[in-house]
Amino acid sequence: MRLLALAMVWLTGFPLAAQVPRLGYVYPPGARAGETVEVTLGGYDLTADVDYFLHDARAKMKVSGSLTEMLVPGPPYWFGGKSRSSALPLPREITATISLPADLPRGPIHWQVANVMGSSGMAVFYVGDGHEVLESRRRDEPQQLASLPVTVNGRLERITEVDRYSFNAGADGPVTIDLFARRLGADFHGSLQVRDDRGRLLADVADTRGRDCATTVAVQKGHRYEVGVFDLDFRGNRAFVYRLEFTPGPRVVACLPSGGQPGTTAEVTLVGFGLKTGAAKLESLSRRITFPGIVNDQRWFLHRVKTAHGQTPPFVLLLDDLPETVEPKKDQPGLPTTSAVTATLATAGETDVYLLDAKAGRSIRLEVRSEQIGTRLDPVLRVLDDKQKQLAINDDLPGTLDSGLDFKPPADGVYRVLVSNGSGHDGTADAVYRLTARIPDPGFSLTVPVGFSVPVGGKATLNVTAKRSGGFADEIALAMTGLPNGVTVSKPVKIAKGKAAAKIELAVAKTSGTAAVFVGVTGTAAINGQPVTVTARSVRGGDLAPRDAAAHLGRRLLLSRTLTPPIKLELIDRNRQRAVHRGTTYPAEFLVKRDQGYTGVVRLRMAAKQGRHRQGINAPIFPVPPRTELVHYPCFMPEWLETDRTTRMVIHAVAEIKDATGRVRHTVKAANASVTMILEGALMKLSHQAGELTVKSGSRFQVPVRVVRSAKFREDAVIRLEVPEELKGLLQAEPVKLAAGKSEAVLEITTLPDARLAGDWDLKITATAMQDGRWPAVSQTRVAVRLVR
Repeated sequence: MRLLALAMVWLTGFPLAAQVPRLGYVYPPGARAGETVEVTLGGYDLTADVDYFLHDARAKMKVSGSLTEMLVPGPPYWFGGKSRSSALPLPREITATISLPADLPRGPIHWQVANVMGSSGMAVFYVGDGHEVLESRRRDEPQQLASLPVTVNGRLERITEVDRYSFNAGADGPVTIDLFARRLGADFHGSLQVRDDRGRLLADVADTRGRDCATTVAVQKGHRYEVGVFDLDFRGNRAFVYRLEFTPGPRVVACLPSGGQPGTTAEVTLVGFGLKTGAAKLESLSRRITFPGIVNDQRWFLHRVKTAHGQTPPFVLLLDDLPETVEPKKDQPGLPTTSAVTATLATAGETDVYLLDAKAGRSIRLEVRSEQIGTRLDPVLRVLDDKQKQLAINDDLPGTLDSGLDFKPPADGVYRVLVSNGSGHDGTADAVYRLTARIPDPGFSLTVPVGFSVPVGGKATLNVTAKRSGGFADEIALAMTGLPNGVTVSKPVKIAKGKAAAKIELAVAKTSGTAAVFVGVTGTAAINGQPVTVTARSVRGGDLAPRDAAAHLGRRLLLSRTLTPPIKLELIDRNRQRAVHRGTTYPAEFLVKRDQGYTGVVRLRMAAKQGRHRQGINAPIFPVPPRTELVHYPCFMPEWLETDRTTRMVIHAVAEIKDATGRVRHTVKAANASVTMILEGALMKLSHQAGELTVKSGSRFQVPVRVVRSAKFREDAVIRLEVPEELKGLLQAEPVKLAAGKSEAVLEITTLPDARLAGDWDLKITATAMQDGRWPAVSQTRVAVRLVR
């Protein structure tokens, strides 16, 4: 058994992985149709051999460069109670270009990744239809926007970060600001504040429902306004990307009717802010709107209207074959069994009642939509008989606050359909809902997951679920399309009569390759004596605030062929808590156990998902030489870590093997336990005696520093200036070596005569010493410097 004890070297470009790769984000998170944009793709537990897939064939994605190392967030950090909450995963990133054709419609497109550990879920890239800019602020100063309308692509990267943007009003009237975050898959609750040039707060809105937020303010020509964007809890992360749309115009929040029959034109009452007078208040306006035909089974469309106070941002209208009515009279509340009604719960606590004349045994599908049409109700749907006995009730359908149910009348008669509000927002003009009733035709739909994995040389089963309608109950014959060579369906599969699911067993030959491919599932059944074939769909996901899951359905799934890692990673003394000094590197002992005959490359790395907030805890991607079994993996513990909690680190081993086609693939095995550490006092502390400095750019200045060492730690230290990214090339300092017997030194810093240096800077200085000659111990201090011209 050879001993590996390497110095701590931060390696880049080596593959990282966990059992399954996950997404993720894109930055910038969107672009205008017709443009090609360079982006950064972010994901978790990605490997160098991962394959990237864009689900819209009209757009193109080309990956370039190499994956970054694991990106550990920098300060500030949470301490106390918040530091013990679940940590956000640590990403790796890679650059790519996305090319969008000019005729690509506004909205999300989806992307996905896969490797030999499996396939990810989906992430979103948003296609815009107007002018776009990238967040480009100098430190904490607001970014001036040249003109409106414009979409800003930004990111809340740091804890406590507030992004600020300013604009000068070109005319009197409303300006609408719409924050896209959760719709992009960014898991934060955004807040918006708008102030005028006198500092008065004009708007303060927060996304408390997880649906994103928007606001409309009235502005005056020539005046300057500032918009602040931040997370409701002041969190920050590289994945907290957003799009902030500025539109000089009013905002539509509800429509009556909320849908229409394709190819027809109807009078639509628009409810929104600033529509009639330009004031930041709720008012209404009528417009005749033509409802287009249905294309690619998309049963909704985006529409804008021009008003005397500017054009609105786009809003959603539904496309439906049902006849539409608006606000039926209270004395004529009839609900035909095939109809749609758009109405308002204009009074708080109101319940609308409809009379449904129905025949015994004939199932009727009833739905109440609010979230789907962009309003804020939590509709509750109930059905009563003529004696006020409740026969059916539904509050929430899966994945939405909207409600729906299938009602089969027990007898001919008139039933009462009740619509009320649960925990949503009623009692205002925008408390709009859409009630539909329809008798479903006989038929079925099929659902499959977005990804599915089968081991090479093994078998796995794919779950297919069926949703039946209109009394259809016969068997459904399933088939798969697009299977690659070496992948077969073990035997024919049918969803049995009256059943709702079946499993398709797939087998992968040992000689099969491992490239991920798109496949499809179809189901065929006899309906009314005729064969009908339906393609299974999957819910693409990525959007954390979908109005309707049906808006993001795909017709294929990603099949991954997986390999078993030829290694095991075992932590020595796995149940022990290790005492570690703050600011030092702990060499955790692991055994790397290889399968018989495996001599390939192995690397150790942190897992993307860690148990608690990292607070700067870090570790490298660490190569393990062939035939080496005992490894010391360097875990760095910053000096500011709390001593009243344990710190844990989850480690994975990555092994390279070739598949049957000769392609090198990266397999991953998690360690059998996490490294658990309890923190003790630091071995070394760096401080300075410079006070607050004012320095003229182009000159030199000195910072006296002092290093205090523990009695058991007598090592040389190297003092360095850590130059901020935005100041690189503008100031510098030669490192200073401080001998073990010395405690004081002077760091001399040289600046260039450059206007970019002007301002207040918090410069970081570090002291690094090697414990046992190989493990870094680090302390740091910060110097406040005002640089003037």
